[in-house]
Amino acid sequence: MSWTSRDRFAAVIAGEIPDRAPVTAWGHHRDSEYPGGPLAQWTADFAHRWEWDWIKVNPRATYYAEIWGNQYRTGDYEVRDIPRQTGVAIDAVADLAAVGVRSDSPVLTEQVQLVADTVRLAPELPVIQTLFSPLSTLIQAAGLSYYAGKPVFGATGDLDLATLLGGDPGLTHRALRAITDTYLGYLGRLRGVGVAGLFYAVTGTLNPQITSEADFVGFSEPYDLEILEEMSGLATIVHTCGEHSRAERLTHWGAAISWDQFLPGNPGLAELAAPVVVGGVDHRRFTEPEVIAAQSRDAAELGRTRPVLVAPTCSILSSQVTDAGLSALRP
Repeated sequence: MSWTSRDRFAAVIAGEIPDRAPVTAWGHHRDSEYPGGPLAQWTADFAHRWEWDWIKVNPRATYYAEIWGNQYRTGDYEVRDIPRQTGVAIDAVADLAAVGVRSDSPVLTEQVQLVADTVRLAPELPVIQTLFSPLSTLIQAAGLSYYAGKPVFGATGDLDLATLLGGDPGLTHRALRAITDTYLGYLGRLRGVGVAGLFYAVTGTLNPQITSEADFVGFSEPYDLEILEEMSGLATIVHTCGEHSRAERLTHWGAAISWDQFLPGNPGLAELAAPVVVGGVDHRRFTEPEVIAAQSRDAAELGRTRPVLVAPTCSILSSQVTDAGLSALRP
């Protein structure tokens, strides 16, 4: 059999072993990611230049909260490639009542077009869109950080997380329901333009410094599982971010799991009992091509015995991207 990139990706997602582990990389391209920017063209060119086996579309990290009214300053970024927040949608518990279904959001229309254009420009590759969980979206819309120890860049809200979740749990669930219903409709539109699957990020919400197990079970998991069910039949990769990201907590979801294997409190790539593991290459070390090459080889070797997608453990920071590092990742 002569394997194509699409064949390799499909085999791994199905729990099979292809001729070699599929490889990809992603990062933010600040000059292209705003409405009207050439992000689809940049994404396709990036994949073709480096001969990746699949594409993770990497939109700006704020589009989710923009749907409900968060505001950001174009072109003003912090080191993590996140634009400066200038206004938040939820400043008080009562504001949760205004979080409604936004099926007609121009932000979502923009993202559907981004995926459609990427599919058109790279028809030979599986194209995966990125989506943050409803809980992550709600936290962001309230001007809070979903990463332990990493403050919001720019304006913050007046709520703390305990009040956002527990001040009026009924209103909180109503808001999460609206976000989930918005995303379920959005996923149907993505299917319609040929998306191959979803890179679904619970971000840092599994870190016990952010949420308790009871909060995650109550305010995240039911909605997460609805979204994954909506993507049934397509590829689903669940990403849990940062230290103590509890990747093992997600293994029963039945999806491929992406996490940072190089941070404290996290298992190594070979240690997680997931159907498919994603990563193996430290996203902070792309200025060290010899390190990337060694990590990529190790991950690819693991891919000879179990389903592995070789990739960075998170977005490669703009300041870390080098041609030598990307070249070292390639098989």
